[in-house]
Amino acid sequence: MILPLIKLALHLSPEWPFLPNSPSGVVAQFSARESDSPGDIGLVDIQGWNGTEWPAYMDHRQNSSLFIELGGDPDGWTAAHVHKDAGFGGIGHHGVKGLVPSRSEIYMAYNVQFEEVDYGTSIWQWTNNDNTTMGGDPSPASLVFRTDADGHENHTLHLEAQPDPTYLLEKSSVWSQELEMGRNYSFGIVVNTHETEGFIQLYLDGNLTTLTDPFTGNRTQQLAGNFWPGPISSSDPKFGLWGGDNVNCDSYIYDVVIATRFDKMAEIARINDADGTVVLP
Repeated sequence: MILPLIKLALHLSPEWPFLPNSPSGVVAQFSARESDSPGDIGLVDIQGWNGTEWPAYMDHRQNSSLFIELGGDPDGWTAAHVHKDAGFGGIGHHGVKGLVPSRSEIYMAYNVQFEEVDYGTSIWQWTNNDNTTMGGDPSPASLVFRTDADGHENHTLHLEAQPDPTYLLEKSSVWSQELEMGRNYSFGIVVNTHETEGFIQLYLDGNLTTLTDPFTGNRTQQLAGNFWPGPISSSDPKFGLWGGDNVNCDSYIYDVVIATRFDKMAEIARINDADGTVVLP
């Protein structure tokens, strides 16, 4: 589970004026092998039975139905174990909530293993905190499991996105791949929050994926869109398990990085090519 450090060129985001100074370029980080607390990712996000608000008297305390805690995966490697019983809304951590500025770039790495998921289980969300935009869907982008092509399981992960929040429509699938349960995966996600020149990119196990523009049908490795619809509050990431009501769900998180530099994402996302070139196959 120890990942090699890779020498990479630097891609720098504009300064984040609302965040503490971070000369390293890392603004939030969780490493299971360093025995970090999962809370280092950000604020706990916990949704109770049938998606209802978690009772105030619980004060974000977790129980056997919903928890994220440092422990071990089925093979004994140290990991943050995320568990969600069927029928419960979900649990995870909301990174740098309210602090991501517009017209910047955020680089995220996510090293995780899935043990059990359900149809509609979301494992990463780019969440809009401004309820004046996006209609009833608060997330311009998310990674969510859907039904496999053979119809037998729900192990196909989709990147679903709504690049234009003015449409107030549900997100569309712009990428998908069937994943194997019990296997480690590394994700790299880049979001540019410019309102007219913004985009999203997705890396899986070091490879830049090809996305489909939901409006034009064109294939691209940099999906253009407004992923910081604001204008009052910011958009920012959540990591964990949400949705999927029919089975108990479990995942194991080994690393999360939220950074203002490409190379800090690449170390965890296993990205070998740091020249930033976008080339369609």
